[in-house]
Parts: sequence; C-alpha cells; structure tokens
Amino acid sequence: MVKAYLKYEQVASFGVVASGTTACLPIKSPSNLPLVVCAAGDIVLVWNLRTGESIARLGNLMTRKAGPINAIAVSAGGETIASGYADGSIRLWEFSGYDEDMKAAFDENEPEPLVTFNGHRSGVSCLAFEKISLGKNSKGDIRIRPSSLVSGSNDGDIIMWNITEGKGVFRFPAHNDALTRVLYFKRESSSFIVSSSKDGIIKVYDVETQHCVQTIVGHRAEVWAMELDPTNSLLVTGSADAEIRGYLLRNVTDEFDPAKATGGDLDSFEHETVFRAIGSVQRYIAAERVTSLHFTECDGETYMLVGSADKNAEVFSVREAKKAEAHRKRREKRKIEANQKEIRATSEEKGWDESLLEEKLRTFRETMSLQLDMSDFVFSVRQIRMSKRLRSICFLDGALEKRVKSKNETELHLIVQPKDNVIEVHKAIMNSSKKRRKEKLGNEGDDMQTRGNVNEIKKLITLDFPGHRSDVRSLSLAPDDNTLLSASDGSLKLWNVGTQKCIRSMKFDGYGLCTQFVGAEGRIGVVGTKSGGIHVYDLGSGTLITEERSAHTNEIWSMCLNDKLYEADLLVTGGSDKRVCMWGIDEVLTDKGGKLTRRHVLEMPDEVLCVKVVSQRDRAVLVVSLMDSTVRAFFMDTFEPYLSFYGHRLPVMCLDVSSDGLILATGSADKTVKLWGMDFGDCRRSLRAHSESVLSLAFQPNTHYLFTGSRDGTLKYWDADKFEFVCEIEGQRGEVWSLATSDDGEIIASASHDKLLRVWRRTDEPLFLEEERDRRMDEMFESALVEEDLKEAAKSKKGDIGFMKDMSKGEAAAAGKRSLETVKGGERLLEALQLCAEEEERRATASDEAQNPMMLGLSSEAYILRTLEQIKTAELEEALHILPLKAAADLLDYCSRLLSPDCKFARLSTEMLIRSCLYLIKLHHSQITAGAISRKLISDLQERTKSHTDKIRKRMGFNSAALQFWQTELVERDDTPFRDAAARVHNMKRKKFKSRHMGFVR
Repeated sequence: MVKAYLKYEQVASFGVVASGTTACLPIKSPSNLPLVVCAAGDIVLVWNLRTGESIARLGNLMTRKAGPINAIAVSAGGETIASGYADGSIRLWEFSGYDEDMKAAFDENEPEPLVTFNGHRSGVSCLAFEKISLGKNSKGDIRIRPSSLVSGSNDGDIIMWNITEGKGVFRFPAHNDALTRVLYFKRESSSFIVSSSKDGIIKVYDVETQHCVQTIVGHRAEVWAMELDPTNSLLVTGSADAEIRGYLLRNVTDEFDPAKATGGDLDSFEHETVFRAIGSVQRYIAAERVTSLHFTECDGETYMLVGSADKNAEVFSVREAKKAEAHRKRREKRKIEANQKEIRATSEEKGWDESLLEEKLRTFRETMSLQLDMSDFVFSVRQIRMSKRLRSICFLDGALEKRVKSKNETELHLIVQPKDNVIEVHKAIMNSSKKRRKEKLGNEGDDMQTRGNVNEIKKLITLDFPGHRSDVRSLSLAPDDNTLLSASDGSLKLWNVGTQKCIRSMKFDGYGLCTQFVGAEGRIGVVGTKSGGIHVYDLGSGTLITEERSAHTNEIWSMCLNDKLYEADLLVTGGSDKRVCMWGIDEVLTDKGGKLTRRHVLEMPDEVLCVKVVSQRDRAVLVVSLMDSTVRAFFMDTFEPYLSFYGHRLPVMCLDVSSDGLILATGSADKTVKLWGMDFGDCRRSLRAHSESVLSLAFQPNTHYLFTGSRDGTLKYWDADKFEFVCEIEGQRGEVWSLATSDDGEIIASASHDKLLRVWRRTDEPLFLEEERDRRMDEMFESALVEEDLKEAAKSKKGDIGFMKDMSKGEAAAAGKRSLETVKGGERLLEALQLCAEEEERRATASDEAQNPMMLGLSSEAYILRTLEQIKTAELEEALHILPLKAAADLLDYCSRLLSPDCKFARLSTEMLIRSCLYLIKLHHSQITAGAISRKLISDLQERTKSHTDKIRKRMGFNSAALQFWQTELVERDDTPFRDAAARVHNMKRKKFKSRHMGFVR
C-alpha cells in the first residue's frame, strides 16, 4: 500500500512592518486618513499610521507560491493596489478602506485579487498605473478606476495590461538590464510609456504606434529613479552620480513664446520627438545613489523630494512653466548686464568711440540668448539628514496631525522607510517663496541655487513594534502552541499566533542567539546573547527576573532543558568558550523569582554549536556538536562519554533526536543531513538535503518525520525511516535560522533572514510521493520553458534571428508567456480539433452510428467553442501559438461557422472568437499570402467579423452615452450621493467582469 503523508499549509506570516524589497507608498483616503501601503514578504500590508494598526492584509495561497513582492503601485484614487512578485506574476487588489473581510490574509475567507496577470519571464521590478485626473463634485473626489497598467521586469521587458479585459496588450523588449521605473501618461491626444533601466538608458514608447520614439542617453551609470511632475511636463531622473537631470516635454511652453524660450531656435524644439534635455542640478550631498523621487503640491507650491541610499534627502521647490521662463529672462538679463560691463571696460582701454561701442552692444544683445535650464525649474530649499540609512522616502498624502497654516511656512509630512524594518513619519517646515527670497544666500548677481543648512526634522511617529530590527536568530514555541518567543538584536518579542500580533516586547543588551520557554505554563522566557549573557524574563509582565551577564565569555549558541517543561530543573547552555554549563532554575520558577545557579561545567575540546538533552534507556544523555565537525554524547548523571559521531566534513550547525530516542539527525555546513542510530552511533544514511548549509532541523514529535531548513531559503520535509524526501514546505523565503514544532506535531514555526515569522499547520489532506514527484517534474518543465524564452529574447535583443526577431526593431511583441498551463491549453485545443475532424469524417461515411461520447452530445462547433472558453483569457494567445498550420486552418474554419448569422449560441463569445482569428491570421500571415489557407475562408471571416464588430460598436456607443447622461444627472441632483451611486456602478461592472460575459447596460 502506498504510504500517504499529511500536508502542511501556512496559516500565519508576521513580524515585518515593511520589506526592503520595495518602497512604501501613500494611499489617498476619502476620509483623509494617513494610510501607507508596503510589502511584507508575499503580503501587501496597509497601515493606518495614526493608530499603528494594519487595516488590510492582502495575500492568499497563490501569493505564497509566487514569492516575495518586488514592486507595488497605487492608483490615483487609492482604490486599486497592484503588486508584482518574484515569479513574474502581477495581482490587482481592490482596497476600500476599513473592510472587515480584508483584515486577515490567512483566515477561512482569504482575499482574492481583482485580476491576476502572468506574462513576465522573471521578477517584476516596477509597476505604474495610467495617470488620470480625478474629477470633483460637491461630495468630494470622484474615484475613477484605471483601465491600464504598465509593468517592467528584471529581464528588461515592458508589458502593458488591460485591466478591464484582464489580458496583456503588448510587450516591449525595451532594455538589456533590469528596469527600475516605468511611467505611463497621456499628453494631448498621445499616450506614452517612459522607462528607465540599470543599463543607463531611458526609452520613450508611443502606445498608439507601439514603437520606441526616443532613446535618451547621457547617464553615466544606472538610472535608479524617475518621476513626472504633477503637470506631466517635466521629467526628472536620478542616478548614481550627483546630478538630478531634467527633460522638458514638447509643447510644454505653449503658454509663452517658445521661440524666446529656446533662444530663437524654434525648429529644434518642434522637431524634438518627446523630451528635450534641459540640463541638471547638483545634489547637496551625493555620496550614494538616488533611491526615490516624489512630487507633491501643498499651499499652492510644488515640491520634489529626492532620497538617496545613505542618510540624506533633499527637498526642491518646483517652478511652473511661466515662472521658469521669467527666471530664465532674469538670468539672461543679468548675464547681458555683466557682459556689457566687460565691453564698456574694453572700450575704455582701447579708446572706442561712442558709435562703435553702441554697435558692439547691439550686436551682443542680438546674439545673446539663454535656453531654459533645469535650474529654472527646480532649486533646493531644504537638506535633511536622517539617523538611519534610507530605503525610501516620500510625501504623506493623508493628515497625521492638523497642519498649521502660515503665510511664511509650509508643513510637509514625510514617510521614511529605513533599512531596518521600520516606518517613520517626520515633519519638515518649508519657508515660503517670499521668505526664501529674503534669506537667499550668495551674491545677488550669482545664479547659484539657494543652499540651506542641513537641518534636523521632527519625528512624529515610529511604527516598529510589530517587528524586529534585524534577523530573528532564534524561535521557541510555547506549551499552549499559540505563543511564540523570538529573539533578535537587542529585543525579545512575544507573539500570538492566532491574531499575528506582538503581545510584548522586551529590550536587553546584545544580540539574542537562542531562546527557551521555562515552566509548565511557559510564563518565563530565557534568552542567550552574543556577548555571553543570559537574561530571564517574566513574559506576563515583561519584567526582567534575573540575568547573568558573564555566563559565558563568548557567544551562547544553544540552550535547552534537561527534560519536559514541567519536570525540568536544569538549563543547559553551550557557547564558543568551549564550555557546556548546567544552570539550576528552581529558584527562577518560584513566584518571587531568584537567580540562576551554575551547577556543573563541562569542558569541551572545541567551540560548542548545539546542545540537546534526550532520554536513552531511561538515562538522560547530553548530545553536543562541536566546531571540529564531530558530535559527542555524554551521560547527564556522571558526564561520562557515551558515543561519538564522526562523518561530517564541516561543522554541525544543528541537531535533534526523535521522541523515542532512537534516531539522531545532524545538519552540517557541508549541505548534508546525516541520520544516526543512538544505540551504537552508526550512520544509517547521509542525505544531500540542500544546496547550501543546513542551519536548523527538528523532528516531528512522536514520529520519525524530519523538517530541515537551510541557507538556500527552503524548508523540506523528510521521512527518516524510508530515507525519502517527502516535499518542500511552500512559502519559505530567506535563510531559515530557526525551527520549532509543537508537542503534538500540528504546528511548525520558522524564523528566516527576511525577518518574517511563518507558521504552518497540519491539515487532513493526504500527500502522496508520486504526486509530489509529478508536480516537481511539471515545475522543472515550466522553468525550462521560461529559461528557453529568456535565452531567445536575449539573442533577439542582440540582433540574432530568433522566434521574437521583431524585438531587434524596437517593435512590440505578444504579452503572453509560455507556461505549463498554456502548453496544456494548446494540447487540449489540438485534441479537440482532431476529435471533431474524426467525428465529421465518420458521420460522412456512416451517419446512422451513435455520436462519440467524448463530444458530450455537442456539435463540432459547440465542442470547439467549449474548449476555447476553458482557456484563460490571458493564456489564449500562447495556447494558439502551439497549433500547427493545419490545425490553425481548421480552427479558423470553425470560427467562421461560429460567427455566421445562423449560429446563435456563440454571441456571448464573439469577442474571444474575433481575437483568436486575428491572432492566427497575424501569426501565419506569410503562409496565408502564399496560399496555404483558402482565400475564400479569409474573405468570409472578414465579412462576418466586420458585421459583428459594427454591432458591438453601436451597442457600446449607446451604452457609453447612457452612462455619461446618468453620471451628469447624478452629479446635478443634490439628494443622491454620487459616491454611493458610483460604487453601485462599479460593483455591477465587477460582477460582469468576473462572469466573463459581455453584458451591456440598456
């Protein structure tokens, strides 16, 4: 009989305020709440900065498989959040403030994304919604949902997505390195996508023609940040050097004379494709690269915030186009006056007469003209020095506290995300423009920017309680299986697994390397530090009971109890000072508390890395792993040697013994896990468990099942009796520093390098080894497809001939991605075509026979339509790409029949059928022109698709006019809240979108 195991599913993931993989972004709230969205591993968190609570946790089972979040974008109205993952997938979440159903991400009703896109072959690095202006009425802002999203990935590709239809529109093979920022904006009647990359190039694409219209070069290093000002007229970029570069959008100078603004060379500006370089300004402190650029409007002025990878940030004031032109004229006037003085001085020296002097001055004025420069648009007004290195910094849109209005000062609230799992809000005071002119430094005739002092700013709030500042190196599970104890650099935290909240936080000196619950109820916690100290805390009150600062002279790497929690009387510690110490804890367990008493000290020949006390033949045995790659066992009563275990080539980092005391498992830095017999010390099996060092392992209680965690970021499940690999526990990311299991084996907890604490619970769902092997083979096949596509795309970008050769021309390509699902969809469609062909041939020869049961009682046209509808919209094109020419011709024939006026059951799928026909004709265009497919079939398709599209166009025009009329009427009526009506319209649209029907309002 095949042995079945039980699956483990992740039920909790907590301990991170904001991941360092992506920046924090503010969210516009209808109630003006200070909300910020950030990534926490594979979860999207929305924090209310005023209360310090997480009001939304957006994640589910699929996001845990997708990997960590690398990019986040928020729509202009704040109602849609986009998250990009390491596997190349993108998910859109609907956020509507305080929604009770969205507060927990891992409950029975996990939140589902609005739509999921999967087209990138590598991790998503940046996202951007289309920039749309928000309308206003008497009730407030009109929340307009975006219809398009642009994404960039680490493979250098840009994909534009249609949110309404849930599919990719096109793909741009833009860059040769990872993208750092994408922007999508509309100017007049044109739409553009601007991208920046680590290859130091900025590219501009026209959405209508789907071509690259401009390539901006000149950066000497990677372009790390890029942003448009609120008027979509000034593009600002930041790199690794000290310069902030500016680019002016064409036709931005319509409000004043462009000929004068460009020094008389009007043609050079009009023939500029999209952007024109206008120079750069210098950062005040430029020791590190730029990490963030952000614009905001406050009290009638526009500000730009520039953050760098060190502790510095700088605030610039941004002038409007008219004011920039006025500043250019003043700058030109000052230069003319200065040069006129030099000409007059030269005239006096050479003795020119008055007429010659006037002619020289007139000639100089006619030839002297300055163009608009970056310094005309932006100038520095404030330098900020933080106490920590910055991950990102931006302006806060909501109101954290009531802003004080003043004629001479403006308050700006800044969201600061340091690199230590913290979110901070600071307040900076900006002087008004009039006050800045009075306090301007330097000479009046000098055109240098105003440089203020490096000022400290006031910190308003620090959100750091729900997480550690550094890696969690140790984790312990309480006897109630619902409480976790974690230790990190200078802090010991107690967590509730059910609510995923931090109950209590305790501070101490040093870095916590090991923890242990003490007592039957787990009310006492012990932590060993890197400096050799032991600290004992009362977890109920968070007070320090006792401490031994010099328990060891160096690091305490491990600690354990000599028996079960309710019977233990000794605490065993091992450190790098080559000693194993036994501490009496009887006094600590009393109500009054007491000091730890050192009972015994066992000297070792090398540093002690791990200690464990087990019961062997009714005698307590101490198992110790040493730096010399050996493991030794001693009797606890006499401390006599019992066994020695040799075989590892590198130090043993972790060990554990099964509950019955029969098997010892050791994990080493040599990437292996060895299983030993505790009776004779024989090595039963050596398993090549991981691709990196094994850092932690634990037996499932009362079984011989083993869990191992490694530096390679994986958590694996093993059967120590059969020496077989069962499965990889999904959801683990980052180096697994510590593992803990409950007494009944129902719960596994892990602490990793990404500062996340993860908890898995055993389910009743069986797991079979054969199914797991098949699933791993499918994953390997899909990864091979992705790698093959990446290689072909890289060849195409270099100009080689490949399956995507149009990439070398800068044109758009298909937005899909080959995956296992698309291959299976294409195979199902090919099988359906073959089945229908055989059925039609059989009917032509023997019409009296019964229909093939595989056809499900459907006609050939209905069966093909059913197969097409089962393929996801985003995967349809890639599935059609697999079909050979003969199958494509047959499918076009069936589509022609389905689009005929006589066919009534295919009306709801008209759009899908037309889309399939267009893609197949484009894909096999050369064969069609060569006559491989009937010309009559193509002409019939042309007539029928034109008839259907005309009907859809008329219907859509009627509905668009009706909806605009309804919107105007709702805005004008005072007794109907527009926001509620807009919400009802959105819910109606969302239901239609999910049902995948083309329902139209009449």
